[in-house]
Amino acid sequence: MRIQITNRLSPVQRAYLTRQLAEFNARQLATVEQNQDDPLAAMLLDDSGQIVGGLIAVIRWNLLEIKVLWVVEGQRGRGHGSSLLAAIEREGLRRQCSQSVVDTFSFQAPDFYLRHGYEVFGVLKDCPPGQRRYYLRKDLP
Repeated sequence: MRIQITNRLSPVQRAYLTRQLAEFNARQLATVEQNQDDPLAAMLLDDSGQIVGGLIAVIRWNLLEIKVLWVVEGQRGRGHGSSLLAAIEREGLRRQCSQSVVDTFSFQAPDFYLRHGYEVFGVLKDCPPGQRRYYLRKDLP
């Protein structure tokens, strides 16, 4: 046996490794209802229908995982982010989610999520250098 380190993983190699892990996971979770990577989004539209904000999430089993939350600069601080977050959490509840998770950098929005009932369960220091990466969670009622 030997270990080979590479930065040139072929698409075939990547697919093989990913498939092997997915098959293992499927065997372990055979009795769990699957809704893996069920996409979910909420968009904030202006009067002309242009996107001025949005939230992208994924539902995995009973977990609502927030991937992107963005509001155009001129509309920040007006409660739009809070409205988007509340809307997606309500939809997550409707879809049987019992908790929500998100990761955010220190230069982004950790305080925003803390104000909305999220709690920090992990922090990576100097990731990226000079910053922190926060992992937050919230039980959905």
